[in-house]
Amino acid sequence: MWSRFPNLKIIINYMPQTLVYIIIFCLIFLLRPTYVEAKETALTGKIYDNVTKEALVGSRIDLLSTNDSSIIASCFASRMYVNQNDTIYTSEFGMNIKYNSIGYILRLSDYEHETHYINLNSKRLNNSLLNLGNIYLKRKVHNLSEVTVTASKVKFYNRGDTVVFNADAFILADGSMLDALIRQLPGVELHDDGRIYVNGKFVDNLILNGKDFFKGNNNIMLENLGAYTVKDIKLYERLNAIDSYIGQEVTGQKELVMDVRLKKDYMDSWLGNFMAGYGTSDRYIGRGFLSRITPRSRISIFTNANNINESRKPGEGILDWSPSKIGTGTKKTISSGVDYFYDLPDNVWKIRGDLIINKADNHDATSIAQTNFTQPTFTYNYSHNKVNRINTNISTRHDIKMEKEQILWWLNPSLQYKRWNAYLTETQAAFSEKQSNWSSEFIRNIYSDNKNLRSLINRKLSDEAFDGHKINYDVATGIVLKIPESFNVVLFEARFSGENNHENKDESYSLDFKNTPTLNRSTLRHINNFPDRRKDLGAKASYTHVLGRKLSLYFDYMFSYSDKNANSMLYHSSKDNDDTDKSPSYYNLSTMILDIDNSYKQKSINFTHSISPGFTGTIGNCWFQLSFPIIISTDRLHYERGLISTSKRRTSTLFEQTRNSFIQYMYGYSTWFASATYTTKAPDLLDMIDITDTTDPLIIAKGNPDLKNSGTFRLNASYSLSIPRRKLYAAVVFDYEAVHNAMAKGLTYDYETGIKILKPYNVNGNRIISGSNYVSLDFGKMNMFSIKHAMTSKYTRSIDIIVTENTPHPNRVNQYSVDENLSFGVTQFGQRIALTGNINYSHFTGDAEDFSSFNTVEFNYGLQGVFKLPYGIGINTDFTVYSRRGYQDNNLNTDNYVWNARISYSMLKGSLLFTLDGYDILHNLSNVFYSVNAQGRTETYRNVLPQYFMLGLQWKFNTAK
Repeated sequence: MWSRFPNLKIIINYMPQTLVYIIIFCLIFLLRPTYVEAKETALTGKIYDNVTKEALVGSRIDLLSTNDSSIIASCFASRMYVNQNDTIYTSEFGMNIKYNSIGYILRLSDYEHETHYINLNSKRLNNSLLNLGNIYLKRKVHNLSEVTVTASKVKFYNRGDTVVFNADAFILADGSMLDALIRQLPGVELHDDGRIYVNGKFVDNLILNGKDFFKGNNNIMLENLGAYTVKDIKLYERLNAIDSYIGQEVTGQKELVMDVRLKKDYMDSWLGNFMAGYGTSDRYIGRGFLSRITPRSRISIFTNANNINESRKPGEGILDWSPSKIGTGTKKTISSGVDYFYDLPDNVWKIRGDLIINKADNHDATSIAQTNFTQPTFTYNYSHNKVNRINTNISTRHDIKMEKEQILWWLNPSLQYKRWNAYLTETQAAFSEKQSNWSSEFIRNIYSDNKNLRSLINRKLSDEAFDGHKINYDVATGIVLKIPESFNVVLFEARFSGENNHENKDESYSLDFKNTPTLNRSTLRHINNFPDRRKDLGAKASYTHVLGRKLSLYFDYMFSYSDKNANSMLYHSSKDNDDTDKSPSYYNLSTMILDIDNSYKQKSINFTHSISPGFTGTIGNCWFQLSFPIIISTDRLHYERGLISTSKRRTSTLFEQTRNSFIQYMYGYSTWFASATYTTKAPDLLDMIDITDTTDPLIIAKGNPDLKNSGTFRLNASYSLSIPRRKLYAAVVFDYEAVHNAMAKGLTYDYETGIKILKPYNVNGNRIISGSNYVSLDFGKMNMFSIKHAMTSKYTRSIDIIVTENTPHPNRVNQYSVDENLSFGVTQFGQRIALTGNINYSHFTGDAEDFSSFNTVEFNYGLQGVFKLPYGIGINTDFTVYSRRGYQDNNLNTDNYVWNARISYSMLKGSLLFTLDGYDILHNLSNVFYSVNAQGRTETYRNVLPQYFMLGLQWKFNTAK
């Protein structure tokens, strides 16, 4: 038997006997027969829009008497499930109906749809379970020509647990894309990289008309979809495709989504948006977007080519933007992609997918000044590097789904290919004293300056060239089976994925030690990092058993197998000091020597069994979930390096909650939520091997066989209030995180050579405590005034290890910070002006002997405006002063005056738009980034994009008649 199923034998051999007993017991309990009294029928169903197939969450269901149409019972299509910090509503409804020989009438109503009636005769009530399936409501027809609107437009309103933002209520500049609209939404934060937060909660997915759109690439929609096409934006938590089909949470994978819905005029037609621009300093941009969307299908194509490396637009504020985060260097980007979906007319088969091709050419330079909190005295590192890097990325993924009444099946293949090549030039040096002049020329010529040579510890000059490619593949499939005559379901999933890496690296470097010149070296090196492969296999089985309508028991079992092979071969020139004039692209592998002490072969295998029983339920307006996950993980590692050839095996019992424990209570406009998680993690076996890695001659890495499992406890609590009629949106959030046995890199510093020895240790005491509050309020006549406020207070304790005289000592740095964002806006007659301000205060303390407590303050204040003038003329502008105070280096205590502006002219009913943009008109930007942790203080300087002006042309069209 085992010869026919060898993999099954391996799985069973690695499954502990205790775990087998637990699984058998849980399955016997959950699969036991459930009896439902014949006098009652459990009625269930889901309500959708008949055109868009959108779930109509919050629809009302009334059970009426056949005699006088009186209401006997009522409920709402709003079944709730919660996981982690997410709350998900579906349009599922359910109620228990007592048997009646003459039957009932079921009335389904929604304020935007026509009322629908269903006759429930006595024959249909003979069953213990009556599933009405999907019910589709027709939209009401409104004669808008007979309505005169005099009130201000409502910016947002609530529909059940869904917040709906009305796009037409926000004042935007002509030619604005979706990102400009989202930045104005109450309680919403849009970051420069496309991440979206709502009251501090991360938005998992940005979707279009209820469908995924280039999933995982928010900026494609943000930068290409015109804001003028948007009707409204819905914010809600949704179940994934599996749970939506089931009607209840099974997988524990739920998303907080932002659903962008288009105006009816842009449905069933081709929508186009094209832009081209050219400016000073040879800056250019070209962008095109073409899409056709119907209720059952969509095809979208985009292309983009530019070298502006810039995300800002005049008159639009980016929440986390500062001069230190401006795009630097020269970055040429070319990207194109296509996204599609098609739902077959039978509503059984659905397919979607996308293909994205991207190429980026970067030329950048960075300078770093670092203060190391070494003991007994601080040391100082200075470095300069220039890098030219070209990246090519091709990715595609597709989803195929088949959905029937009792079965759901899906297949999700994906493939990604990356290729890169780069050239890096670096100069770096370490000193025992702080340097006022640390330019690249100073470091290169330091041996000709005896005055500064006395404090030098080491100097390294290097050139590197590397290239490589990587392929990732993933195939996932699964099936969900509904058990007849019950709400119980069974789910099976399987996944196969892998990764292949191949990289070559050539390096030429010269390393000098001032106090120990016998260690000086100059050499050529070549590194082969291949073959480097990883294969993963996973499977999951889940059973959900529903007790009534208010309590569900579930049992999940997951198995995963991972196999990784990694190889790295390092070769160096046969003699030092012979190749100082050679570039890193020059080497002859046949004349080079293998460095066996820094070459290795690694094979690692992991088997993981996970069981997670738990339950979820409701009591009135209170929802709760509790899970008891247990993970048993077996790791095997075989490692060869130099004279070391070792094998290790370890079995760990871990605790990791895939379904968080929580409680949530809703009443009126208020929502209270609290969740807690505890996760344990085993250290990497490779970190527990007693090896010495000198691949980097200035940073030596060692292992520690005594590492222990770490544990992380997280607590989240929040209160939110949403009152649309008062135009008020507010929330308070509290977060706490503590890590037990966190892994830290202990630092041993050799003051003679500047060589750092890093060794992992377990430390206790790392924690983060934060509190945030958010308020958005419109007030005044016609709601012309608006206030947006967001404040976060945070305490962070970072602990690392400093090793002195072979004894590790904890080194602690505390940071207390307060960050406040405030804006006050006035909107009137289609014009908008806003005062903005931000202040971030941080107080640092530390345990190190030479550490002096200090405060830093970064603040900015400014003005933003969008003005629409007669004859199609528009002006958008922003002026902001960015200031820093409290830094020990006075060069960092600066004020930057940043002014951007756009003048536009539209014609042909807005189809054609001419723009003239000016960035950093006052030419006053700098680019410095400052950070502090338990190991040191770092100042990073990067080259800034020059001031430039750009003339642009934008054309949009829509083929709808």
